Amino acid sequence: MYYCSGKRVSMNAILALCHFCEQHGPRVLFCTQPFHERNNIIPATISNDTESIAANDSINSELSEVISKSRLKSPTPKFTSTESVDTAGHNDGPSMAKDRCEGCRSLQSSVPGYVSNDLEAKVKYVSSQQPHHDQLYSTVRQACIRSLSSEVCLGREGPIFFGDSDTRYVLSYTFYLQDTKSRGGRRLYSIIVVMMDKIYLLNSWPFLVKHLQNIVKDLQAKAKCVYEEEDKTQPIRPPNVRSCPVPTQRRLQRSRSSAVRSMVDMTGDETLFKSLHLSFTWVLKACSNRLTEKLLEGPPTEDSIVDLEKQEEVVDDFVLVGTEKIADQDNQETSSVADSAIAIGAAMNSFSLTDDTYCSSSNDQIPVFHNLRELYQTMGYHSFHQLAHHVLVGNQIIVQTDSYMITKSIIDCLQVLLPKGCCRIIYYSETYEESWKCNFLGLSKFCSLPKHVLDSEHYALVNVDSPVPTNNVLELSLNPFQGYKVQLFTGQPPMDKASAPKILEKMEKAVANQKLNWLVVEQCLICIKEEWMNKVKVLFTFTKAGGNRSEEDTKKLLQVFGASGEDKKALKFWMTGLSSQYKNHMRQTSKQI
Repeated sequence: MYYCSGKRVSMNAILALCHFCEQHGPRVLFCTQPFHERNNIIPATISNDTESIAANDSINSELSEVISKSRLKSPTPKFTSTESVDTAGHNDGPSMAKDRCEGCRSLQSSVPGYVSNDLEAKVKYVSSQQPHHDQLYSTVRQACIRSLSSEVCLGREGPIFFGDSDTRYVLSYTFYLQDTKSRGGRRLYSIIVVMMDKIYLLNSWPFLVKHLQNIVKDLQAKAKCVYEEEDKTQPIRPPNVRSCPVPTQRRLQRSRSSAVRSMVDMTGDETLFKSLHLSFTWVLKACSNRLTEKLLEGPPTEDSIVDLEKQEEVVDDFVLVGTEKIADQDNQETSSVADSAIAIGAAMNSFSLTDDTYCSSSNDQIPVFHNLRELYQTMGYHSFHQLAHHVLVGNQIIVQTDSYMITKSIIDCLQVLLPKGCCRIIYYSETYEESWKCNFLGLSKFCSLPKHVLDSEHYALVNVDSPVPTNNVLELSLNPFQGYKVQLFTGQPPMDKASAPKILEKMEKAVANQKLNWLVVEQCLICIKEEWMNKVKVLFTFTKAGGNRSEEDTKKLLQVFGASGEDKKALKFWMTGLSSQYKNHMRQTSKQI
């Protein structure tokens, strides 16, 4: 058993808006970056309506005073008001102050920047024309040039990733804004995210692309409105496109197309860069809250690896990682069936959780099972013993109740007995689903089981009948399932204790021990499952990755790690719970040997 402690990851990145000026080429228009208080980059003192920032050598005293007369609403409730920043004429980068036209400039000298304070994380988000650190300015400048020239995606609009450890890693989103006064009727822009951490940036790709796209769409919508309005009054082309314009018209069009224009004029939004500051600040803040850094005291468990693989399967715009098909013919069908069942089960789960038609799902008076011990006490030893055996060997468990919440609670309790990779769940269905789709099935009370299922020994049906309503509050408080009738039906004859797998005996002892609270029992079950997953790994390597083995060889191996013939069926089923990463690794290793 391994424990891990987690802390929120700080996102050290800079978000910048870039523009390809027709006169000066690629330029950085606007950027937002975080300053952490623990680094003493921007120590602050607040007095009345002014906030003074004593800048140190790291930013060369560019942020000398914050004027708080013009305040904006902050992105989150725990942010202070957005402040205007007076940078005392140092807003532009090195040797750039005199080389800027109206189209290259975002902020005026009166309001050259903004600051938002995250009081909880002790971070200040500062927006300005350029990064204030010389080295950082050079990095962002190079990223700006590449994003607007060579590093563009197909169609020149959309996201792209580039960079290296020396020049930093960049996620660039390139886009166009319509403008009647530009060559071709549009101007080229990009929003770039510059980071040192490549893995962090790639893991944040879906989140960043989604929200950068929203910002771009908003800018394009504003620019389109202005474009259409200006095009009505001053069309770009003459009414008769076939007629050649006279020299006077040609000179007027040339002078009109070469006009320098700011982004504020193009969008018609006077508070454009205030809004961008809030948007960029929120993106940096929300992106840092998405990921948590974990310190593992030991190797990750199979359950944690399976969880990671499931997360990777649902990430858009990325190639699936760790879900390659296994080449072995014996296991290929089982693996593909398990993957299909997981996908179907996930779809059914999402449907059932939002299905309000299932009776009594929102009734707070209906009891639910909170843990496996409550189910054990309600069913009794013999029924629970038989039900748990069906769970461990992979037989289908069907639950029929009057309440979706009871059905879900029973399934959630029972899946604790299995590794996560072995659980294929459909919480609710109006019709019977075959066992290859799911090994846990919540079935409507009005649905009857097919004949081939009833004639089989490889299923267990848990039927819960609701009691007649009673006003005895005392009885209900002592036993919330007072009056409920929980019955177990199966085609398999009752089994004795000697024929059960050894893992079941260990789990039942832990669950039945009243001296242990449930949190301790939970950790005990994790230890037992990990112990047996290690045996499963040995058996998988021996039988699948190690070539053809006889029954006698397998029997000898089971004796080596203390398993009997009764455990073999459970161990084989648990093989389906191994992660794809482990299976592929073992197969590649066996081929090399």
